[in-house]
Amino acid sequence: MRLESYANRFPHELSGGQQQRVALARALAPRPQVLLFDEPFAAIDTQIRRELRTFVRQVHDEMGVTSVFVTHDQEEALEVADRVLVLHEGNVEQFGTPEEVYEKPGTLFVASFIGESNVLTRAVQNGRIEVAGAALPVDPAVSDGSEVAVVVRPKDVELQPASEREAHAQVVRSAFKGSYSACWIRTNDGEVWEVHVPNADRHRWSPGAWVHMNVTRWFIFPR
Repeated sequence: MRLESYANRFPHELSGGQQQRVALARALAPRPQVLLFDEPFAAIDTQIRRELRTFVRQVHDEMGVTSVFVTHDQEEALEVADRVLVLHEGNVEQFGTPEEVYEKPGTLFVASFIGESNVLTRAVQNGRIEVAGAALPVDPAVSDGSEVAVVVRPKDVELQPASEREAHAQVVRSAFKGSYSACWIRTNDGEVWEVHVPNADRHRWSPGAWVHMNVTRWFIFPR
């Protein structure tokens, strides 16, 4: 557990992360066939959580013990797990690899819960829906007049500068997020979208800027 230098300390003298390592050592001592982690990092600060989930994954790989890891933190689930089971109100929504659950969500709940998303409602007309000024095709099985949910991830929207007369939307707020910047865009229809842009381009999308939005990827689900 990498706690040799703390062997003579009392429990209250250990940090939260160190106490969790002790708990893991106690769970592993009898060499179980299965380990159940029930939100083990819920009360620990963000930096220690990151360190611990990397550590738990290393221990898992070294010991070869099957682990069931319960968490509400989607980032934690995607990083730690080989397989992700998404539950909602007692029902299984989807089961698959982290890549499958993120890249190919099977239900509206999974698409909106795993990863950040803009969730929109549209009515089908002539087999298409309108999103950000573009007509997107819908499964032919969905009848005209039906309402569908459209899920667009913030990373799947490209912004282009536009004049006020030509623009689809306007930037209302932006924020530096570390590895990227987030912009909140209000469309001509009054919807507010979150869009992620490279930090190098952040100055182009300051509040008040008029833009075109180009949606590069989307998911459509029945309402």
